[in-house]
Amino acid sequence: MSRFGSSTPQQNLLTAFTSTSVKPVFLIEIHWGGTSYDRLTTAGGNLSYDSNTYIDAGDMISISNSDENSDLGASGITVALTASNATTLGYARNYNFQGKETKVYLGALDSSDNLIDVIPYFIGYNDTVTIDQT
Repeated sequence: MSRFGSSTPQQNLLTAFTSTSVKPVFLIEIHWGGTSYDRLTTAGGNLSYDSNTYIDAGDMISISNSDENSDLGASGITVALTASNATTLGYARNYNFQGKETKVYLGALDSSDNLIDVIPYFIGYNDTVTIDQT
């Protein structure tokens, strides 16, 4: 028996990733402050997860590796948004987002682009934002 048991998100993804007809996907939820969130995905189309819609940002998102520290906790990641829309830029400029939560999930899509399941990839707190207008 798997160390994850059966029918867990981990087991569902392990089974999915051993198939040749799935593709990995990231779902990112950035809390900017108040009730302002950006929910983005690399899915190639909008996705619904946990009663929220994640807007397709495709290859405009890059996510760094999540390295573990000596306490087996993640030491941080970088989420880069290229060609962000005016709303996201406004959040970054106008909200005190430091200390607000960001969640990144790893998931899998089946051959019909249906979300199979997700697991947390990183959950942490916003630190800094850099706006590059070049």
